[in-house]
Amino acid sequence: MLPSEDDHRGWRRTFWLYSPHALLDECAPAEIFIGDPTRVIAAARKEFLDDPAATW
Repeated sequence: MLPSEDDHRGWRRTFWLYSPHALLDECAPAEIFIGDPTRVIAAARKEFLDDPAATW
């Protein structure tokens, strides 16, 4: 689950899922999640937790 603090209506999470991301070769996380979910999760951990080894 993506962090929900300061995102009560979900727009920050929505934009993150559907916007190009540098850690994903400028692909949107939603575009590549089905083919490579581990990579998307690692990008989310890096961006939101700044610790790719952290658990959710």
